[in-house]
Amino acid sequence: MRLSDDSVGRFIEIYKKQYGVELPVDEARTLATNLIRLYRLIAQPLPVGEDHQPFEECVVRSEREEA
Repeated sequence: MRLSDDSVGRFIEIYKKQYGVELPVDEARTLATNLIRLYRLIAQPLPVGEDHQPFEECVVRSEREEA
């Protein structure tokens, strides 16, 4: 994924406003890209268990069954 120069410039502005530090373009591009990758990762649906239930429900149910 390659961010546009405008997007990176906007990221630099936001970062400077928030933290008071002006990032070099290369570092800003890396940080912005990593942030987008992280967001995409956590925005994915939860994995589905073998019985087609969301993973979280499988864990909760199996913990109840053990008790």
